[in-house]
Amino acid sequence: MRNRYATDPRRVLAKNQAWYERNRDRMLEYDRRHRLANLDRIRASDRERSRARYAADPTRWQEYLRVWRLKNPERSHAYVRAATIKRRRASGGQSFTAAEWLILLAHHNYSCAYCGSKLLIEIDHRVPLIRGGSNLIDNILPACRRCNRRKNRMTEEEFRERLQRERRQGLELGLDGLDGNAGTTRS
Repeated sequence: MRNRYATDPRRVLAKNQAWYERNRDRMLEYDRRHRLANLDRIRASDRERSRARYAADPTRWQEYLRVWRLKNPERSHAYVRAATIKRRRASGGQSFTAAEWLILLAHHNYSCAYCGSKLLIEIDHRVPLIRGGSNLIDNILPACRRCNRRKNRMTEEEFRERLQRERRQGLELGLDGLDGNAGTTRS
């Protein structure tokens, strides 16, 4: 087959294309059945691939998502609505008030509870909703966007352990740029 392809690739490609055209419906049905039968595994694989792409180049991935949202406003809105509904269901209808949030922010000096930054402060759940946490004020901390994204699905305790581990590794390696707040290194 390799020799045949090497001598006349156009003929082999045309033959393959004709086969796909004749069997398109059968292949689509097979793909659909396979995806349904392995949905959890495929979704987990897709999530891992997306996380790896984001970790490799966050700026490029964020730009891709921004452009996608502009091109697909209806689908983008639907995803936001679905996430909001999931969050409300997970919280069981319980939530904190704006006044409670402002008091909590003042208590933390309007800064991130993890690194001390005062830029882009967001609501962070100590125990994420997806891991059984509540949406009450005692499960909420202010966090900068960077720490909140890095924390992802970790609990507060797990994330603080990670920050301490990174700080120890940074001190052992003699890295500059340690900020001294909650044990983070600049990366």
